[in-house]
Amino acid sequence: MGLLESAADVLETGTVLGLDHVSSPAQVEAALGRTDGETAMPGQLFRDHGLAEFCWQRDRPAGPWLGWAYSLQLHRANTEWAVTEPALVERYGPLTGLLPFEELAAEAGRRGLPLVELPAASPGCREYWQPSTSVSVLVIGGGYGVEPEEIGTVHRIGGPVTPEHLLRRGAHERVKAFKQAADHLAAAPPDGRRRWLANRPPELPAEELWWRRMLAALRTRRHDRPQDADALADAYLWLLDEARARGTLDALQTALLRADLDHPASADRTVRECLALLTDSTPTRTARDLLAAARPHLPRLTDPALVAALRSHAAAREVETE
Repeated sequence: MGLLESAADVLETGTVLGLDHVSSPAQVEAALGRTDGETAMPGQLFRDHGLAEFCWQRDRPAGPWLGWAYSLQLHRANTEWAVTEPALVERYGPLTGLLPFEELAAEAGRRGLPLVELPAASPGCREYWQPSTSVSVLVIGGGYGVEPEEIGTVHRIGGPVTPEHLLRRGAHERVKAFKQAADHLAAAPPDGRRRWLANRPPELPAEELWWRRMLAALRTRRHDRPQDADALADAYLWLLDEARARGTLDALQTALLRADLDHPASADRTVRECLALLTDSTPTRTARDLLAAARPHLPRLTDPALVAALRSHAAAREVETE
């Protein structure tokens, strides 16, 4: 029990007591209680419940809040002023002290949860990624103001880790290479794209991280080069289909990554793929992730049956669409 189990459960489930970036402010409040640690501004809402934090955004005043991050700030458990949510204490017992990353890594190994080390955002930390649940673990490495006993302990754990985050966690030269490759794929004809992929070093297309970084580069270049947005979107969808065909990404990962692309031409296919994965046996969190991914495409749907089906599924699982 305690810090180790709470962190390992986040790593395994991609949630904090079943709550994640898909959860609405009302759902978080119902589970964790009200909090005075709320910061609201136009289009942004942040809630600090003690150790748990949740962040939302929306594009219009009356629109639904769309979550974009959640976390357990475990470093706070070692402070005198720490406030721990009663729901967390009830589940895990007292949450105090520091959590050595070595202990979390060992528990992750026992649970069959591989951790991929990412290039750190700063010299004073290390970051690890769990691909299946899209969770990141930030580990204190040192630096100004860090006490010796804090080095090697978990600072924060949470998610989701976006493809853009994975792209940014590369060396500048590598990020530049991904963006150059994105431009090449956008301009290349179909046979040119196939030749380009066939010429990659064998170890690269075998790595999920490589595919996610390449997809992120194609998405970000659409903002950098709006004149080529359609060609970059086409290359993104082609590469995504290639990753699925090779078995590097499964059907769920493919559907969620397709939904990441804001492109009118793909809206119907995107929502159709998401809904096709919803069955009576679909885990609750997976279903809510799929519906949250499909939700932004609702205004661009051309098939009235898809509109009705998306709203029906969302209402049944208490996911806002309006």
